[in-house]
Amino acid sequence: MMKNDEVTASNDTLFEQAPYTAKSYLLSAIEDIDAALGAGHAKKNPELVAAYIMACTADLNTSMSTRAIERVGKALDRQADALSSIASNLLFTGGS
Repeated sequence: MMKNDEVTASNDTLFEQAPYTAKSYLLSAIEDIDAALGAGHAKKNPELVAAYIMACTADLNTSMSTRAIERVGKALDRQADALSSIASNLLFTGGS
């Protein structure tokens, strides 16, 4: 799905992928919570499982948003460099 840090999947594919991601987070939550706090702890504390899943989604969202913002920043830097070059050329040639 990811190539060169770009999302290439369609909206339909992303929609269909979502349950698999949720299941992966759920299974990881149960495994990690039980490993850290004892067998069966996750089942007895569904709010902890929910908090774990929310933390996973927040982390992914933050990472993806940061990557997108970095890409926009780099694109703006390239545009600023291009405009600066154009301005310098116009000033150097006297605008003709």
